[in-house]
Amino acid sequence: MMHRTEVNVITGEVTQIELTPEEIAALPPPPPPPPPSFTITKIRLVEALAAAGKLRQAYRMLKLEAPLNDLTDAELALRERWNAAHTLDLQSAEVAPFLAALDVAPESLAQ
Repeated sequence: MMHRTEVNVITGEVTQIELTPEEIAALPPPPPPPPPSFTITKIRLVEALAAAGKLRQAYRMLKLEAPLNDLTDAELALRERWNAAHTLDLQSAEVAPFLAALDVAPESLAQ
């Protein structure tokens, strides 16, 4: 059964009181469960792209081989985030469009 706890601030006495059916009915519903995680390791993504024959295309899109002076600040930041990452959120604002451009469904990569 569900209870509420009342504490007497003067004496410190703690009392647990059983909730009435009306009080239980008035409680807000529990929060929905979190969405499924689509976070994978970067090595898993690299292996999947290689198996699909899309690894070179991905590297070109990330401009991983481009000289530093040929990159905009945004491109450099993206490349550095890629190089620093160990895991990737396939639903993030950066990774999802990248996968879409490669015609790779995030769900196909989820572990």
